[in-house]
Amino acid sequence: MAVQASDGIESGFSVPRTIGEAFKLANSPGASALLGSAAMLTGRRGDRVIHSEQLFLAALVIGMPPDERSSPSSLAVSSFSKTSMSSGRNPTAADSWLYDVLAKRAGEKQLDRFIHAQVRDGIPLPPSTNNTPAFYETMARQIGAPLAPEAQVLLARAVILARRTSQDPRYGVRHIVASLVLTDSNGANQGIQALVEQHFNIRLSDLANAILPMAVRNVPSEIAEEWRSFFRNPP
Repeated sequence: MAVQASDGIESGFSVPRTIGEAFKLANSPGASALLGSAAMLTGRRGDRVIHSEQLFLAALVIGMPPDERSSPSSLAVSSFSKTSMSSGRNPTAADSWLYDVLAKRAGEKQLDRFIHAQVRDGIPLPPSTNNTPAFYETMARQIGAPLAPEAQVLLARAVILARRTSQDPRYGVRHIVASLVLTDSNGANQGIQALVEQHFNIRLSDLANAILPMAVRNVPSEIAEEWRSFFRNPP
């Protein structure tokens, strides 16, 4: 069954249908980097549309450690030098959550090879830390790719989560990542599930179970319960 942009979305809610509308809903540099990176990855399915898989891949890209090697051949280097990928980083900053949890389960070298193979020449790896939100928004607007219906649904769900768990009604990386990996009854993330199962033999629910403890770390108890409730019964 084809996913419709209105499927599972609360009434009276404005669904982002273009990358420009999606940027207006972002509240952090990380979220802007994720959306801009996804826009730069359009064309991977032979069209000029941003699909949910591009959002997922972009969420991995922005989480790559800054010492990530820039060519597939260099990935043969032992990953021992990268064991500090989470050390020195703020555990409450969500930019690296998806990369970290998938690297822990699949292995860093396998994940890095996957990212390089999927990105090819779409984005320089690792992405420059000097790129600003304005840079990503400018790139995305120049590309001008619309959002596929399933991407619209998942980003709209991210806004719903942001509204329930913060005073800012716009989404950050944590809200987008959570929406990408949580079960969707209308199948909006079926493409992501297929991608993860094919390359890593991992279920999205495994990633969701790992993301939730990160989301509720160091937040007020009532906010933590909102996160847990959302994960128990995702819209």
